[in-house]
Amino acid sequence: MHANGGTHREDSFACDAHDRATVLCVSDGAGSCQHSRIGSHVAAHRVVEFLLAATEQVDSAVAADATKLKEHLSSKVTEAVLSATDALLDLAKKSGCSPKDFRCTLLTALHYRGEQHELLLTNQIGDGAICLLRKDQSTARLGSSDSGTHSGEVSCFVPDDCARVKAKAVDCITPVEPIECVLLCSDGIEDPFYPLEKQAADIFRQFYKGVDQPLPDFKAQLLQLAPLLQESAAWGLAQWLEFEKRGENDDRTVAVLHRLPPTISF
Repeated sequence: MHANGGTHREDSFACDAHDRATVLCVSDGAGSCQHSRIGSHVAAHRVVEFLLAATEQVDSAVAADATKLKEHLSSKVTEAVLSATDALLDLAKKSGCSPKDFRCTLLTALHYRGEQHELLLTNQIGDGAICLLRKDQSTARLGSSDSGTHSGEVSCFVPDDCARVKAKAVDCITPVEPIECVLLCSDGIEDPFYPLEKQAADIFRQFYKGVDQPLPDFKAQLLQLAPLLQESAAWGLAQWLEFEKRGENDDRTVAVLHRLPPTISF
């Protein structure tokens, strides 16, 4: 829709890594809010920056104890989301805008690789989805979408007060070894594949097997080899995002953390 009208897109994403951790964030600015595209950009990048710094050095006693490490990293994910919230509140104050002008959703995934323990932690504010694919080809959705009483209505955004409460709801997955792939996506993907609790398998299947024909209720899908197995996975994912489905014209953003080489085949 934005590409057709030549208007700003509200989605943003950020990702980065060091030897111990990988962080991914996807954020979708609320379309009715004037500066939401700025909010989504600032929020996603602030979370990644915060978590990379927080995981660079972890106390050895904490890193050696699985329970302490889970509690420590969970608290850091919460603090990262709160840092993003504070950043938007500060931006609103300095610019003379309302905090609501910067409203955005925020999906966060932290993959921590310690010498003794490996964990995956996630948090979700607003809609969109975080899904994982296991090596046995089963899928799961982590967290839940914050939706209001009407279709497409989101009940909580960063930097709303409710985000401070939801920032404490951190999912921790361990062991990580059975996980093949983790997907973070905005509602531009969640909606066409609703409900993702059941339809995420279709996405992962196309990521690893390719698209040889459009899904049954899709108007069109570009035929392509498996995006994640191409020389440029980013290029492959960009092509995959071009699918067409009647009534679905929102921004589409996806961030994928996957094993390379893959340990699964469909």
